[in-house]
Amino acid sequence: MGDSVWTVQRADNGGVLDPKRTRILQSCIEDLDRVVPQITELTGTQYYERLRQLALLVSRALSGTR
Repeated sequence: MGDSVWTVQRADNGGVLDPKRTRILQSCIEDLDRVVPQITELTGTQYYERLRQLALLVSRALSGTR
């Protein structure tokens, strides 16, 4: 999950991700899609759902810039 935060920071530093970072971001989104529904603590669910939403927004924004 930390990879998604790092990847978002990289995207903010120029707006472009190399193919490796793009794969990392997609992998993080897939991981979050699987994990978030399994979290039972409200605070944890909220945190990881926000992280997932951020990763999705970055992914969509970057795919629109190519």
